[in-house]
Amino acid sequence: MAQLCQKWDVLGLTDEIYEHILYHGTQHIALATLPGMEERTIITINGLSKTYSVNSWRVGYILATPELTGAIRKIHEFLTVGAPAPLPRAGVAAMQLPPSYYEELARLYRQKRDSILEILDQASIPYFVPK
Repeated sequence: MAQLCQKWDVLGLTDEIYEHILYHGTQHIALATLPGMEERTIITINGLSKTYSVNSWRVGYILATPELTGAIRKIHEFLTVGAPAPLPRAGVAAMQLPPSYYEELARLYRQKRDSILEILDQASIPYFVPK
């Protein structure tokens, strides 16, 4: 993807909502961390819903260069309604949790996934193992 963005001089947009929910040692690699992509990536389009189990809050965020965020803020101002003030503050607190939180989160999701896979095996239903 990085090579294509550079070849065609386009921005990379990434939805990284599942960045902490990975299995079997799979690692998340943010597009913006690849050579030549920092300035041409809206680094993260993300939210609190999956990682912090607050689906109804509808609090999300983006990370990008100042040049890109200016235009994004203008669009955002006219398309959305602001979240109640305590929710973004709670999100900031959540994002400061230690690495052990994310490790436990992945472990819990892996456990749930494996339970479903056992049921699919018992029912002889074919599947691809999610990573």
